[in-house]
Amino acid sequence: MATTTVKALAEELKRSSADLLVQLKAAGIDKESEADKITDKDKTALLAYLQKAHGSAETGTRKKITLTKRETSEIRQADSAGRTRTVQVEVRKKRVLVKRDEAANVDEPTEAKPVVAVETKPILSDEELEKRAAEASRQAELLARQEAEMKAASEAKHKKAETEEKSSKVDSEKEAASKEQAKKELAELQTRRAAAEREVSAIRDMMSTPARVLKAPSEIASEEAKKGTLHKPVKADGGEDKKKPTKVGGKLIKSSETSSTWQEEGAKRKVGLKTRGDLTGGLGGGWRTGGGRKKQQHQEDSPASNFQVPTEPIVRDVHIPETITVADLAHKMSVKGAEVIKLLMGMGQMVTINQVLDQDTAMIIVEEMG
Repeated sequence: MATTTVKALAEELKRSSADLLVQLKAAGIDKESEADKITDKDKTALLAYLQKAHGSAETGTRKKITLTKRETSEIRQADSAGRTRTVQVEVRKKRVLVKRDEAANVDEPTEAKPVVAVETKPILSDEELEKRAAEASRQAELLARQEAEMKAASEAKHKKAETEEKSSKVDSEKEAASKEQAKKELAELQTRRAAAEREVSAIRDMMSTPARVLKAPSEIASEEAKKGTLHKPVKADGGEDKKKPTKVGGKLIKSSETSSTWQEEGAKRKVGLKTRGDLTGGLGGGWRTGGGRKKQQHQEDSPASNFQVPTEPIVRDVHIPETITVADLAHKMSVKGAEVIKLLMGMGQMVTINQVLDQDTAMIIVEEMG
């Protein structure tokens, strides 16, 4: 049977000799000093005491109570794109409590050591928590700023929608007024156009009727020139010319009408030059001259010039652009501008020589003037 001393057993158990002596006395083993010997029987008795006092696998395990405390918080964090996201942070605190047997507490005469609660450290340090709190405050400020901006943008959008609605109402009213004005102008234009067409048709009817045209006499008798009747027309060769109509500008006009017109104008214009009605320029027909016989013979030999009215119509091609002035239109038709103005005044339009006409009006004038 192996034996050992108290000091050697204490060193083996890694305890002090005084504590081991106290436990031996509590187990009923009388040992006084470190040099006392301990047998295997004493060791078995000490082990049985310790198992009874602290419990063992045979008597049952000690009851443990574990308390876990969880704290969850949310932190809003903005990413690089400016979008905010919510991050959940969970802090766990774990605490273990051991409940001893009541019988062991009653039977144990010695003071039981207090159970020290294991304090678990939090997952995040205080510095990290401060950083997280600062980040959370910054995110809250950013979120408040974004909410203010969104609110201002929504108000601006609402104001813009109201302004656009008002402007659309004004535009619709203006459009309706412009349409009404356009209808009135169109009706007025149609009325004026109908009146102009009626005037044009009346002018065409008037122009289609034969008009008297001035016709110069073919010759003047020398006897009537001496008496002062220079403007009386001389009868043409044969009586057929009076009855035969003359064709001027594409229209047939009776010569009797033209001769009567010349007679009326000749009667009104008696006062004037002596050579007014003389087609020979005063060189013939009984006028006294200061020359001799040779001059009289020359005058008698000179033939009298006969004026002939053109009988073939003159055709001109008139190119009319989109706009043309009255002067240019008269020049293209080889007529005087006053005649064009007179025709337009007859149609109810007061124009000047430099006024611009449109293509339709110019075409009507060209058709009316042949």
